[in-house]
Formats: sequence, structure tokens, C-alpha cells
Amino acid sequence: MTFFTTCVVCNKKMKNKTTILLILTISQFAFGNRIDSLSGDKEVEKFVKEVNKVLSSFEFDDINKAYHDSTVLIRAKQLNVENFIICDLTNDRYQDLLVYGKLHGKFQPIVIAFEPKTGKYRYFLFRRNPFRSLYLASIQTVDSTNILMISEYFIGRYNDIPVMEMPDGTIKRLEDNRSDWKDFKLIYKFDNFIEYNPNPDFYPIESVTFKTSGCYGPCEIFKVKLNQFDTIAYFKISDHKGKEIKTINKKLEWYEFQEISNILNYIDFTNFEPYYTMNWTDDQSISTEIVYQDEEKIKSKRTSDYAKLGTYGLMLIYKKIYEIRGRK
Repeated sequence: MTFFTTCVVCNKKMKNKTTILLILTISQFAFGNRIDSLSGDKEVEKFVKEVNKVLSSFEFDDINKAYHDSTVLIRAKQLNVENFIICDLTNDRYQDLLVYGKLHGKFQPIVIAFEPKTGKYRYFLFRRNPFRSLYLASIQTVDSTNILMISEYFIGRYNDIPVMEMPDGTIKRLEDNRSDWKDFKLIYKFDNFIEYNPNPDFYPIESVTFKTSGCYGPCEIFKVKLNQFDTIAYFKISDHKGKEIKTINKKLEWYEFQEISNILNYIDFTNFEPYYTMNWTDDQSISTEIVYQDEEKIKSKRTSDYAKLGTYGLMLIYKKIYEIRGRK
């Protein structure tokens, strides 16, 4: 069956719609997708709130009203950022929603994806930095594939902002330590949005080891090594002094190691940075060591990730590990 589908871009005033993508051939029709009929800010806001209780406090907001910084607005114009876009963001030939608004007081882009098998919706958030940072999102099409561009603009912690003493003796904080924009090209793969890699390599991975640090507050310190043919994951739990106190065994499904290997290869693990960090303190780190085969040689790649926010791909890997850890 062939039919026409579109990416619908709604402008700042929510009065016009513009078709920017068309004609897809699919084998079945998308029934029951409410996203297809969304047409205005009030309707979009109501829909987002109903998707999940986590989004119940969502407030639709106009980009021009939310961001008063000219640097942000100029960047938004360069990226053709709009208040909401209806488009196939997961590249499964069903319409999804990219929308801006306030969630828990933070203005941010949110993606709502339609799942045709269940008729339900999943939501995706993209704020890596919970503090002084701004996020813009737009859509690019590469080789007939829709790519989500997330642009991050980090300002820094309040205490990091330089100060200047004024003539009257008061102290003024200066807003002049903003970073450059950092762009992430994300594609929907492995049921999540991760960094787009048009030409991934493949290296046979023999084992992956994860080790977490302590933090200021309650966070479990563990080490776990996953091997290719393991059926059990052994989580070695330590106290805050690094002394091992117990081992917890979790069942490892037959496909999980291969799935983690596939993700690591797609996100180009051989080019991981040695360290990923954020500029705050008291958070938890996670170290990863990957043992793999490169032609006839066995090699090892290590990275350390403070706050566990290094890349969207790594965040997905950690999610998989914590799902195994939390398994009953």
C-alpha cells in the first residue's frame, strides 16, 4: 500500500503548517496514532501530559518567549528550530512528535514516539546537564534517514561565573563564560537515540567490565565483568572504602552481551575519550574497559565517565547494565 506522509512544521505563532518531507511507501497503515491529528499548542500540550505521568507538569512554551538570549535565538534560526514538529523521527514510517516546553521548570525539547506494535507512546528527554545549560533540537535528513540534531549550550555553574566589584562596592556576576555550541547528531537505534555513525566498524568484543565509584550520598559501588558466553552477571558490591562485601548474581539473557557489543561498535568505542566529565562535584563515575580483537591482536579500550553522561550512546549502555543489576 502506498500513501503520502509528511513532516509537519508548526511555526512560532502556530498558525501555519509547511510540508517538508513526502511520499513514503509502506506495507501497512498507521491506525490510532493521535500524533497524526495534532494541530495546535493547546492540543499538543494536552497530548504530552497524557503520555506519561512524568510529563504531567509539561507546559507548552514558545521558543522566542523562553529564550531571551540573542545568541540562542540566532542559533535557533540557523537550525530552523520550531515549536513543534510532527515527523517520522524513529524512521519506522510512523509519525512522531518533537516539541518544546517546560518540564520541571526547565525549557527543553522532548520527543514522543509512537509504537505501532502496541499503539502506545514513549518519551525521550535530552538534557544531559541538569544545571545551567540550554538545548535546541532540529531535524536533518541524511540518505533518506531522519537525524535528530541536539545542540547543547553550556553556561556553567553559578559559582563558576566570574565576578566584578562595582564602584558602589557591590559584586556583580558576569555572564561571559558561556561555551560554544556542542552538536549531537542522533539516530534512533537499539530502541533509543544515540550518536549517528554512517560507517560503523565491527570488532569482536570478548569482554566488557564496568566499575562504579562512590559519591556524596547513596549510590551503589559495584564491579561487573560481562563475557561473551556468560549466562550469569556477577556484581561485586563494595563499601565506600572499596572493600568487597558481597556478590550478587543476575541472570544474563543470551542476547544481551551481543546487544551491548553491537551498541559499542556502532558508537565507535575505539575512539572513546579517556575521560568524560561535568563541572560539578560529588557525583558518581563509571569506568568501562572493553577487551576486543583487532585482526590478530587482543586490545583493550578504557574510558572513565564522571556523572555517567559522557555520550548518549554510553548512557544507553549504562541503562542496559542497570537494568541487569535491577533484575529480580
